[in-house]
Amino acid sequence: MYEVIQVVGIVLITMGLIEMIRLLTLFFVKPKEKQGWILAIPVKGHRENLEYQIRSAASHIKKADHGVVSVVVVDCGMDLETQEISSRTCERFKGTQTVKLEGLNQWVKDFATFYRFTN
Repeated sequence: MYEVIQVVGIVLITMGLIEMIRLLTLFFVKPKEKQGWILAIPVKGHRENLEYQIRSAASHIKKADHGVVSVVVVDCGMDLETQEISSRTCERFKGTQTVKLEGLNQWVKDFATFYRFTN
């Protein structure tokens, strides 16, 4: 029993050290100015786990302090059910939206213009 507690303790200590190294690295490597980021999730056909992917991306936005960040679900030919999942999920999370592949270029230009005027 004592060996199990030691192993669990060693694993937890190792995880804590790894997280501390990650935070220190982010602190020293992070640029002085905040930058604009776009996280694109291309989707074609049917995707069961799309809601999970959007949630994960939105979660990373909250954790990381990168400046203006937007998650874009790029519609490369989604089916109707996936489009509905995407639109419902994007409504719930700030900074996420669905864009058709044809309109992606214009959306990126608009994002760059918005970012330029907010910084």
